[in-house]
Formats: sequence, C-alpha cells, structure tokens
Amino acid sequence: MIRISAVQGEKPEPVEHTWLDADGNIVDLSGYSCQALWSHAESGSTGTLSGSVDGPAGTSTVTPSTAMLASSGVVYLDMWVGNGVQRYGAKYQFSVAPQVGAPTV
Repeated sequence: MIRISAVQGEKPEPVEHTWLDADGNIVDLSGYSCQALWSHAESGSTGTLSGSVDGPAGTSTVTPSTAMLASSGVVYLDMWVGNGVQRYGAKYQFSVAPQVGAPTV
C-alpha cells in the first residue's frame, strides 16, 4: 500500500503508477483502460474516478477529486487497469489532515 498525506479541501497532484512485472520490467498496457474506486473510512463516502493509461510506458494516472478530500480521515483508493482479459490493481491510502485555514494564494 502506498501512503499519501493530504490536507482537507486541497486538490492534490495526479497519482501516477508504473506497473512492473515480477522481474522489474515495465508492463506494456497498450489496449488497457484505468478506473479507480475510493472510500472514506470515517464518513463512508465513496466514488469512482476515470484514469488514463500510457500503454508503452506502463503507467496509469488518476486525478483525485475534491470530494475524496472533503473531510479529514483516511481515504482508500484502489487503482485498476485492465483489458478485459488481464487486470492489475494498486492500493493507496490518503491520510487527510483537517484544514486550519488557508491564505488567499
């Protein structure tokens, strides 16, 4: 599980995952699609995010939504890539700290 720190209400950078096989080689994801499911442990909120795939590079990218980080606590994000025959998954855990205020920036 990959852990990410965030602040309530912020919009974090996209999450990019590089998929490697058992030997550490990049998995060619040509023809794959990406989707992520998230769940807030405390509030029970859930959602689905569409992602993008760079097949030859073996990467998938998902941009977390503001709804994911609307309240403090733990948010789990499962990123999936698949082609109808094979499917790979990666798990992320966001630790969302409460916001104490934000300046005008």
